[in-house]
Amino acid sequence: MKSLLGTVEFEVSGRNVSRLCSRCHREGIALHSVFYVNNTKAPTARIVVDVKDAKAFLLLVGSCNLHVNTKRRRGVLFIFKKAMRRPVLLFGAVFGAIALFVMSQFVWVIEYDGIYRIDRAEMAALAENAGFYISMPRDKADINEKAHTLGGMGGDIAKATAHLYGVRLVITVTETEKASFSQDDEVQNIYAKKAGVCEQVLVYSGKALVKKGDVIQKGDLLITGDLSTEEKTIHTEAKGKVIAKVGYTFYGEATEMLPAVVRSGKSRDVLQISLFGHDFMKSPYKSYETELTGEEYVTDSIFPIKIKAAKVYELTDGYKKATETERKAYALQTAYEKMLAGIDKDAVIISKKTAYDTDENGNVIAVISVVTLEEIDLRS
Repeated sequence: MKSLLGTVEFEVSGRNVSRLCSRCHREGIALHSVFYVNNTKAPTARIVVDVKDAKAFLLLVGSCNLHVNTKRRRGVLFIFKKAMRRPVLLFGAVFGAIALFVMSQFVWVIEYDGIYRIDRAEMAALAENAGFYISMPRDKADINEKAHTLGGMGGDIAKATAHLYGVRLVITVTETEKASFSQDDEVQNIYAKKAGVCEQVLVYSGKALVKKGDVIQKGDLLITGDLSTEEKTIHTEAKGKVIAKVGYTFYGEATEMLPAVVRSGKSRDVLQISLFGHDFMKSPYKSYETELTGEEYVTDSIFPIKIKAAKVYELTDGYKKATETERKAYALQTAYEKMLAGIDKDAVIISKKTAYDTDENGNVIAVISVVTLEEIDLRS
């Protein structure tokens, strides 16, 4: 605590350095560190003292006939003095510290824990209705009261608590147990929304009617909520998921004539000017291609200007006779686009094969065969 305001490091040289240290001890001047400097003409030591003892220390140095140099100043006092010479920087630092302190008195992040069935957007709306919002004061009593209000809203929330971690507020929710179906309720089942080969069955509630390796057709009953026995009728909600391997086949077709940008039949003779390797030409058409006619004129001026005769052809959408390679690429692209549209985004492709064929009309057919791993369960 003595060095809270700062310390000063002096370099003292002369024959009475040891005597100086002894006198400092007698006078009650605390020396934080004393170390001798080697390879000097006279005995030299660097001594660190508190800033409040610096004046008394210098008086003792003079009475001992020693030479002294101030080497370093450290501490809050010197930082403040230095900052006073730069008022704009000092104002910015003070303003930033005050702003940081003020901001730390409010909640800036709200997180939710313990929600599984409730949608997060719905949870945020419920919390807002209970009085929770970004930039609310960090008042623990008020926050606990709002948490009690949130827990008493009913619905899917049985209980709610709130804890502060700095500027972060964590709202922990306990969801209500969803009531099971009574015997008079309609049985809830899970059916197959597409055909496949069963790979995995996960049942959370109800009874599975398929197992790994079973061939499943679209509409088959996968998990039933009817757990009735001969003695008792039991109905519950079927919960779970069935993952299966699903096969797909996608086709793409390419005829002899494919869509392309072609010449419309309109053309115009123009001049193309070249200057320093850059070509300049004004075309009457929005979409066009240029063909040089071979005629060229070079000026004798100081600038190397070349004038070339050219013909501009207007381009438009149409059809052209395609090569075998172009037809295969077009058919494959068509099949690929169908594949992207036909497979669920959550499906995992585990196998994909591509083949080509030609139909009776000479059209090129691209065939993409895909096997995916995906959920095929559909609740009734």
